[in-house]
Amino acid sequence: MSATYVFSFAKKFATNCSQSTDEITPKECLFANPHLFIYPFADYVIMLTSLLSSVDCAWTVLRKHRKALFNENNFSWIIVAIGIAATASVVSYTIDVLQRTKEQIQICCLNNLMTSKLFIFRYNVVSVLVGLTSVALLILSVAGYAICHSQTLHAIGGITLVKNRAGDWVFQSIWLITISSYIMFAVYKFAKDDVLQRKIRVICRSCTSGNSVVQEPTTTPTAKTTKFGKTATNFSGSKIGVLLTLPYVFSSYYVVQFMTFMYSSWKFVQERSFEVTFPVVPLEEKLNLVDLLVFCEPRTCPLLPADCLTKMDIVKTDQPRRPTCYYQPTRQFNHNYSNINAYAFVNERNFKEVVPYYDYFLRTDIDAFLSPTILNFQMPKNLTIITGNGGYCTKFSTARLRKIAERLGLKHKGVHCTGSTWFGESNLIAKLAPIAANLTMYIFDNEFDTKKYPELKAYFSESKHGTWPHWWKPVSSMYAQELVLNDQIENLTENNKKGDLLDVESCRTTRIVEHLHVHAWHAYCDFSKFKFLDPLVMSLQANGPVSISTEDLKLKLTNCLSVSNYCNHIASRGLVRSLERLARHYQLMTS
Repeated sequence: MSATYVFSFAKKFATNCSQSTDEITPKECLFANPHLFIYPFADYVIMLTSLLSSVDCAWTVLRKHRKALFNENNFSWIIVAIGIAATASVVSYTIDVLQRTKEQIQICCLNNLMTSKLFIFRYNVVSVLVGLTSVALLILSVAGYAICHSQTLHAIGGITLVKNRAGDWVFQSIWLITISSYIMFAVYKFAKDDVLQRKIRVICRSCTSGNSVVQEPTTTPTAKTTKFGKTATNFSGSKIGVLLTLPYVFSSYYVVQFMTFMYSSWKFVQERSFEVTFPVVPLEEKLNLVDLLVFCEPRTCPLLPADCLTKMDIVKTDQPRRPTCYYQPTRQFNHNYSNINAYAFVNERNFKEVVPYYDYFLRTDIDAFLSPTILNFQMPKNLTIITGNGGYCTKFSTARLRKIAERLGLKHKGVHCTGSTWFGESNLIAKLAPIAANLTMYIFDNEFDTKKYPELKAYFSESKHGTWPHWWKPVSSMYAQELVLNDQIENLTENNKKGDLLDVESCRTTRIVEHLHVHAWHAYCDFSKFKFLDPLVMSLQANGPVSISTEDLKLKLTNCLSVSNYCNHIASRGLVRSLERLARHYQLMTS
């Protein structure tokens, strides 16, 4: 069993699988690592051998039998019985693993990941009970031995007894220590998760209710913190450029959205103090360097935060540097579909020049948030691009997209409902973006004509845009992205869609550190972009009062925040950070 442990951990470190985000099913993991069968078998052999030895010892001492309970007459049967029981544990273990067909676990899999919580609970209960029984029997044996030989002890004296019985006492001590250690290890495994949760509750008070304010009581420990803003931070991991375009509207609605959503989350990720006791990002790792690359309509560029730089020349240096926000005044597309300008960066020479200096691009919209997870995220193995999930698919829309692909001579691999956000190798994103832009304009101009395609008439009876989600003109860019990915990405599968990483809904109650990127969809929930932005922009335009929840401004531990709480926290802090600049801008607009 020791050799199995050594082999497992050697394989883990040799493959560096703990740093991978790839996932497999427990069944695949078991078949790929057959040595894991040894764990339950060896555990039960050790456990039952210890128990039977304790029973034999107690029987021999307390019943004063000269012959042990287990002897040469029944030894073979005992070995067979132990083997059968251990084999039964392996069968139970295997059945539990094979039943988890719909679950995914991290590829660096060990037994604690492969089995269900119920199986682990039952296993730990059995281990603790067997261990306690063994220890109790040994203690009883020692006490019985001392009572039965009290006169001998008195006559011979302690020193003589120690000399003559040293081997017995050493043997019993070894057994006692061994079994005690075994039971303590089982208790530790049993209580580990509960202790961890108790510590988190001490620090966060009530993570599940969103009350994750950092407390510093004198009688309870608090998490140590360190700032990523210090010079010691090692931003020598992957270089990631966050690509986004900032359009112009008279109300500056999108500028407010950018400052309170994307920019605020980017600042938070770079400057925030994170937990060391329960780290969001292991501090010894090389953190990814994440730049904001903002391609703005010229009238919006002067409104950007003061720390956003106008020149991207610094990107081209190989010298160590800090994450930076850059902006580039950008020519917009001359087209009726405003959303096409999400790809306006392809019009700029500066974009083409900086592509070689980034490992990855995250192409996203401004109504999105970055998660701290981006600092140590690694692209899943064998994938060059990932995307989130889209909500535009119906039986009609998927069938129609296949027909469009066939008509245009494009390959379609059957992967539908791709998200609007792309995360992929920089060269690949740079290649796909102009193709997607051109195809978007084509679809917008040609694929909603009811005269040319009479089958569409039923969907345009109430709106000139069509019927959501069956066929909806405003999401022409989403249709184009699906077609481009299916045509251009070799071996595209559903595995390229990572809905728990990208385009995660802002309404979710899961922990923010489980995700990479949050998209504020058109929904009303704990965090709604409309509920946050609409009254804010109206107040700013009217030079009126702005309401901010002080609860959302308190220093909080990221590990305890749900997605919706994180969005509220980031947006509120972003508003405070940008309020003076925004107020001056709106005052000038109305003067």
